[in-house]
Amino acid sequence: MLAYQINGRLVKMERCAADMYIIRNIPGVFDNMIAVGAVVHKDLVQKFLDSYAAKFDAHKVDLLDVDFSERLPAAAEYCRGCVYWNGKGCEAGGEK
Repeated sequence: MLAYQINGRLVKMERCAADMYIIRNIPGVFDNMIAVGAVVHKDLVQKFLDSYAAKFDAHKVDLLDVDFSERLPAAAEYCRGCVYWNGKGCEAGGEK
C-alpha cells in the first residue's frame, strides 16, 4: 500500500479495532482525528488517500500491506471522529 508524506507527516491507511480500514491524522484538516474511517474495502480507502495526496504533490512511500500490521486498539486517541465510536467503545462488527 502507498503512504504519503504530507506537510512533514506520514499519512497512511491503518486497520482499526473493528478490523476495518481508516486514514487518520491528515495535517491541518483532520489533525488527530479519523479522516476516512471504518470502511470494509481497503482499495476504496487507498484510492481516497491517493487522490487526496495528489492535490498536495505529496511524496510517495511504499509500505507493506496494511493487513500485515496490527490493528489499532479501540480508544478515543485512535477512534475520535469515527461514526462507529460511541465514546466508550466501537459499535462496528458487534464489538463493544
